[in-house]
Amino acid sequence: MSIDGLMKVLDETSQVIEYSRRLELKSRELESATRELKRTNERLKELDLLKDEFVSTVSHELRTPLTRLRPSRDIADDVDMDQQQRKQLLRLL
Repeated sequence: MSIDGLMKVLDETSQVIEYSRRLELKSRELESATRELKRTNERLKELDLLKDEFVSTVSHELRTPLTRLRPSRDIADDVDMDQQQRKQLLRLL
């Protein structure tokens, strides 16, 4: 093999080594980004559960008084009911 041929092989080898080094660096960066995304995803799952619990609690807390108000509205809107009877029922609620 000639000197020019050896120089060409040496140059190509140097390029492959440099390319390999850059790929390893990128691989480490991607692994780091993947770990960070996994941590973030876990935190989002935790927050989603907390949100669901909050919405469930608030929904329950709102439904209870609203359920109690509905009969009051129905009684107040009942035109066929005696005024005195209506007042008594509304006081009970």
